Formats: sequence, structure tokens, C-alpha cells
Amino acid sequence: MALLAMAALVATVNLPEMHRRYVVESETRQLKSFIGSLPSMARDNNTALFVSWDGTNRRFRISTDLAATNVLDTFNLDDGITITGPANAVLRCDLLGRAFVGASTNMMTAVETITLDHQSSSASTPAFRISLTPLWTISVDQV
Repeated sequence: MALLAMAALVATVNLPEMHRRYVVESETRQLKSFIGSLPSMARDNNTALFVSWDGTNRRFRISTDLAATNVLDTFNLDDGITITGPANAVLRCDLLGRAFVGASTNMMTAVETITLDHQSSSASTPAFRISLTPLWTISVDQV
């Protein structure tokens, strides 16, 4: 009985940490899915699309124009999430699934990364890195 009580105590002590981990993992999966939907959305709309991010508001937008005046979809990260990157605030995906920086005619030459972490994380809460290649391939790594 004492062993069961100790196990319950350990579980309740770790609940906040477990919740932070869940939030970071969930937001990472959702953001990966959101950004990953861009090539198919571009083909469906028969036009190149832009994904822009606002680090202050932790908001990602998919739009048909560089200024993001015609927004097709929006994804807002949880308030508890800290985000780092990408280096370029606006990326474009053409009908062939190629990644460009803004309105540039040259393809992206380097991998763009977005790192997500929890604001009140401890050493045991992992951070996740979403990587986007020039051919709009997305992968997720635990940092």
C-alpha cells in the first residue's frame, strides 16, 4: 500500500512537467501539419502560396500574397510556447513544392528551422525542432 501511495505522489509531482511536455509535443505536431499542408494547398488553389510568421504573437499564416492580405489559414501557437526561427519570416511554396524566401525567384539554399520549447520548461522537458528543406520536406527532431 505504501508503494502505491509513493507512486501516486511521484505521479502528481510530475503532472505539471508532463503537461508541459504534452503541450510542446502537441503544438509541434500541429505546426508541422500546418506547414506541411502548403504544397497541396498551392496545387488546390493553382497558385504559389506564402507562409509567414509573427514571432511576437506566435502566429503562422498561409496567404496568397507576400503581404499576407489574403489569408487562407492561420495557426496560433499556445501562449506557453517559446519559438525560435525561422530565419526568414516569409517563405513561399510553388506548385511543384519548392521553397523560396519571400518573393525571390531563387530556391531556398539552406534548411529553415523552427524550435519550439515551453516557457517554463525544465531540463526534462524536451524542445523540438521542425526543419524545412528547399523541396518542402518537413522533419521533426527532439533537441
